[in-house]
Formats: sequence, structure tokens, C-alpha cells
Amino acid sequence: MISEKVVIDRRRLSGLLERERETYRSRNPRSQAAYAAARHLFGRVPMTWMNKSAGGFPLYLSKARGAHVEDIDGHDLIDFCLGDTGAMAGHSPAATVEAVQRRFAELGGATAMMPSEDAAWVGTELARRFGLPYWSFALTATDANRWAIRLARAVTGRPKILVNNYCYHGSVDESLIMIGPDGERMARSGNVGPPSDVLLTSRVAEYNDLEGLERELAHRDVAAVLMEPALTNIGIVLPGPGYHAALREATRRTGTLLVIDETHTICAGPGGYTAAHGLEPDLLTIGKPIAGGIPAAAYGFSEAVARRVDEAVPEAQADVGGIVRNGRVSFTVPAYPGETFYGTVARIPRSMDSKTRTMPVELDVLNAGGKLAPGMYPEITWPVRKGQASLLVPATAVVTTTERTFVI
Repeated sequence: MISEKVVIDRRRLSGLLERERETYRSRNPRSQAAYAAARHLFGRVPMTWMNKSAGGFPLYLSKARGAHVEDIDGHDLIDFCLGDTGAMAGHSPAATVEAVQRRFAELGGATAMMPSEDAAWVGTELARRFGLPYWSFALTATDANRWAIRLARAVTGRPKILVNNYCYHGSVDESLIMIGPDGERMARSGNVGPPSDVLLTSRVAEYNDLEGLERELAHRDVAAVLMEPALTNIGIVLPGPGYHAALREATRRTGTLLVIDETHTICAGPGGYTAAHGLEPDLLTIGKPIAGGIPAAAYGFSEAVARRVDEAVPEAQADVGGIVRNGRVSFTVPAYPGETFYGTVARIPRSMDSKTRTMPVELDVLNAGGKLAPGMYPEITWPVRKGQASLLVPATAVVTTTERTFVI
């Protein structure tokens, strides 16, 4: 049966919309004034997507607790957004408030470029929850996904990433691809200033479409499948029966890594959808829900991936878009040229000569209070014996301080 065609009266619709906006303006005069006064924010908002408010301006926050927010006009509202999952456990949970206050007010040093024992505890807890043994940290889920992509390319030597149609992985450039009306790949509209043509970096398949997945993986140029275990940005799209098992088999058969993004699906339980349904990713990423609203993210990887990363990324590149495990040794010594000093070796480096048990060393000389000349000394070798290393301070070093630190 063909239903009768309905014509929408756009003029009446516009009138109704303006009536609702007038009610919105009259209820929220302080938010409207705050919006008008924010002349030095681009678009008058901290993040430009906030301008998509149907009322013509956003509500401004006064306070938040649990599942409630209060705007500056005094309205108490139930918050169904919860910081786009950042406040999934509620706004300002007591444990987060206590930890932040202790760090900032009592201990100090929120940005000290040093590890803490807390970080190791969190790594252990993430391993327990998700089943992946090694973890590293970032500030956003987007950043964690970018790291996962870099690692996948580094260890596989393949250029492309495969994502699902209409997926959500933050602003990861490789994910801004879709299937067009003709069934071919095309860039997502609204992708501002892409660094390269997404068709060169990415492949795409419909979620739950195993045939389409197999077709894309058959090119053997995909480093990793990056996916949400259930799609969350176009409503909730759940996997069909056997989908995840078949996908995992296909990725393994084609030498493709599997990266699961749990940033939204962590709502499935303490270990996310991965633990709840026994998934076996090679890498896993998660964003701000793990930190109770504090900007934080993490990415974990399996023992096999960790081993391949160790082999693929030289220690010297650890701070240049790279990552390294157990590859740095720090020494703090009196800086007298010609003197030998000792330190503990985390592991025997791969590049060590097996006969002479020496290796070239690049020294990044760090200032420890006075002025000295930073330098690289690749001609130095160091013997390794029973986990100890001795290193001769080069006679060419220019030193005007009593102590310094070499980082290898």
C-alpha cells in the first residue's frame, strides 16, 4: 500500500522553531549574555561543535555532580551526555576528587615528566581488566588510536588502516572515510584540512559485513582493523552472531592486527565489551572514562605485539614519534672527563656486538643545574656484564657543572 505524500509546511515549521527559541532565550538570559561576551573565543565557544545548539547558543555550566548539571541561570538538569562518556561514572566522583586534591594540593607536581608508582598500578589494573599485558598512556582516545595505528604500521610494514562505515574514533584522519552511493570508498564530508587523501591511508567495510571485510583484507595492505566492538555513533549497532569470531579469524589469516576502541563500549563492564564477550584484540584503546573525567587515555598491546615493537623501533627513536620498552639507562655521575662510571642496564640492547659485547652509544647530555654543551658521542662503546654497564665520560665533553645525567 502506497501512503499519501505528505508536504511539510516549512513556513509553519520555521515559526514553531522561532517560538521555541524565544522561550529558550527568555529562560536562559545569563547563558545568552555569556555567549555574546565571549568575543575572543573562535565561534564564541571553547570548541566549535558547541555552536550546534538548537537554541542558537549553548547553556553555560555552573556546577555538576553525579548525573546532574546546573547552568548559570540556575536550572538543574539531568545530564544524558556525561561529557561524551568522560563522566560515565558521574561528574566529580569522590575517588577522583580525592586523588586530584591530594596530587595538586598536598604532593604537587601534576606535570613533572617523571613516572609514578600510581602509573604502574594503573597499568596492572588495565592488564587485569582487559587481558593485554602492556600499556602506555596518552591524553585523548584520538591520541591513543593514533599511537595504535603507528605501532601497527611499524610492525607490519603495511600502509593502510581498515575501519567501519560511520565509525567513531575521534578525529583520527584514517577513520574519516565512508562507503559512497556507488559502493566505492570516499572521504567523509566535513573533514577539514586532511593531511593526505584518505583513500591512500584507509579502507572501509560495513559493520557486520564479513564478505566486504574479506574483500578489503585480500589486498594484504592493511596494517590493522580499527573498530568499536559495537558501533556507537549512529545509534547502537550490535554485532551479528559469530561476527567477532569470524573477523578475528580473518585478521589473523591475513596478517592484520586487530585494534579495539573501547572508549564508548567500556559501559559494557569493567573490562568493556572485550572482557564481557571474550574478544582477543592485538591492541586496545580507551579514553577519558578511565580517569573519571580527567583528560587521559591508554593503549594496550599483547605480548606478541610488544615483542614486534621492540624489534621494529630503535631505542634512539623513542622520543621521535616512537616507543621503546626497557631501552633506556640513566646515569647521574660527577662529570670529570676520562672517568668511568657505572649504572644498571634494563636489558642487553639488540645492537650489541655478540663477540666484543660492546655497542655504539649515543649520549644526550642533559643539563643538571649548570651549563654544559649537549653532544652526541656515537663512537663510544660500553661493555655489558651481568646486567651492569660501565661508560667512559668522553674527554671531549665540555663541562661547567659538578654533575650531569646521561640518558642512553
